[in-house]
Amino acid sequence: MSPSELEAFLTHGIPLTRALGVDVEHVSTHHLRIRAPLAPNLNHHGSAFGGSLATLGIVTGWSLLHNALTDAAIAADVVVRKVELDYQRPVLATLVADARVDDAALQAFLSLARARQKARLTLEVAVSEHGCDAAALHVRAHYVALPPPEKTAPQREP
Repeated sequence: MSPSELEAFLTHGIPLTRALGVDVEHVSTHHLRIRAPLAPNLNHHGSAFGGSLATLGIVTGWSLLHNALTDAAIAADVVVRKVELDYQRPVLATLVADARVDDAALQAFLSLARARQKARLTLEVAVSEHGCDAAALHVRAHYVALPPPEKTAPQREP
């Protein structure tokens, strides 16, 4: 998927991402970067709302795995199982979330998903502010790819 295709998918399929103002900056099999402007994500302190930071981090990890499954032509539904958040500092500029996955972990995940088994993967996502290398939030999210439900043939009436 291209950045614009993924962004369109997110803003249509997950309306909250439209409210956050997501901008998919980079997408590849092993790395995804999403930005969001500060203005729609402000809190009453004039910094980014913690819920916006958390959501951006979770969505970035989810999107990395969704993209990898799509590129591998594997039908599976990615869900979030558990999330751990570690806030380090306020964000006072554009929000930036980076998710990365190493090849061995990704290939194991894709192999299980391809076999229509429950595939699990934990990702570390760093959320920072534009221009700052230090993460403001560390997101540790546990994702699961589930095989889609089996489609049954429609019942014929006698």
